[in-house]
Amino acid sequence: MLQTPAGDCFTTSWLTYQEDATESMPAAYRRDDSQKIYIPIILPDLNERYTALLDTGAPYVVLAKNLVAALGDKVRTTGVRKRLLTRHGPIDGEWGRIELELPAEEGHSLKVDATAFYCDWPDEDCVVLGYMGFLQRIRFGIDSVQCRFYFGQADE
Repeated sequence: MLQTPAGDCFTTSWLTYQEDATESMPAAYRRDDSQKIYIPIILPDLNERYTALLDTGAPYVVLAKNLVAALGDKVRTTGVRKRLLTRHGPIDGEWGRIELELPAEEGHSLKVDATAFYCDWPDEDCVVLGYMGFLQRIRFGIDSVQCRFYFGQADE
């Protein structure tokens, strides 16, 4: 896998990402034809695999309201209310925690305890993986030629 300049391990695993939204993905991902990075994730509390949009400009993990409803009492909120400015306009919600799993094609799958924004996000089955609270908790790299998302545990 990837190494630091000192020769230490930077990432330990990889998975293939998609650049184009397909018919099997949520309708919101197909609103335009621009290329983005869609990666598979597992929501262990639901034991289901979903396609997530990797968005380094998004501050948190955001889940569609149907996924929040499916999680039910497994949603771990902090009680802290927040307003997030989105393409849907301002949306109020609550900060919380969620465990997400990156399923490795090579290496080891990685479970991440991420910061989530629980709200009435209207796009069904959508998961947005933001920088703060998710990507900043792992090491990652992108190979745009082979469409590989490299990842590993971040050092403390």
